[in-house]
Amino acid sequence: ETVLKQAIPLAIQTKNYKTLAYCYNQLGVVEMDRGNYDLSSHYSLKSFEISEKNNLQQNSCNALINLGLLYELQKDTLKAIEYYNLCKKNALKHNLDDDLIYAYTNIANLTIKSNKTEAENMYNKALELANKNNDLNMQFAINISLSSFYLSNTNPESNQKAINCLTKSKNLALQMNNSTNLFYVFFNLGGYYNKIKNYDVAITNYQKALDLAPLIDDNTQRMNIYKALGEAYHKNNQFDKGYSFQQKYHNLKDSIFNVEKNKTF
Repeated sequence: ETVLKQAIPLAIQTKNYKTLAYCYNQLGVVEMDRGNYDLSSHYSLKSFEISEKNNLQQNSCNALINLGLLYELQKDTLKAIEYYNLCKKNALKHNLDDDLIYAYTNIANLTIKSNKTEAENMYNKALELANKNNDLNMQFAINISLSSFYLSNTNPESNQKAINCLTKSKNLALQMNNSTNLFYVFFNLGGYYNKIKNYDVAITNYQKALDLAPLIDDNTQRMNIYKALGEAYHKNNQFDKGYSFQQKYHNLKDSIFNVEKNKTF
């Protein structure tokens, strides 16, 4: 933060507007992480203003994405989508594929419940660009998101689409030798097999995800696995194991709640 603030006067003096826009936007990120949303908005809007005035389209998109994230954090979905759409428009006009991928993906994430057709369309547009640019990380992220999207749908065709996405995701994770990504693959594979009532295979995949859980160090995800395993064991008539994982789920949930509660004091 100190370096960014020190760089601003020099950028103004040398008329280095790209650096100036970057510094303000990064300060916006810093304040966003601190929960200072008004100040974060001020910095990112300042970055956007400088970028637009000096035809710095990449910086404009970066500022718009951060503003979208800022309003997501504040649960203002409509405002977030507004900024992501502005980013999409700008990125389309200036052929900024990376920013366009993020805009499409973030719009999809926010419209899943309100407009499933639009969400699927946005995901597929993002995936098409990621494939074109051979962006393996975004290919993985979008396929995993699509698998979750299809698993949440009730029509039978969605099951096949889900497993297709998960197969692609698994291959990408193995290609990148990324065990963290495999966690999400196994977790969603567990969800797929649970949905089609193949509980033995569901449990196997949930267990594989649980084995990888320490790599992501995310108690919320561990809690989700405990819950999923508890439910899958119960459905598979293995009630003792089901109860055991239910207890682990509730214990971890209480622990997370107590930690968050203590932070308020």
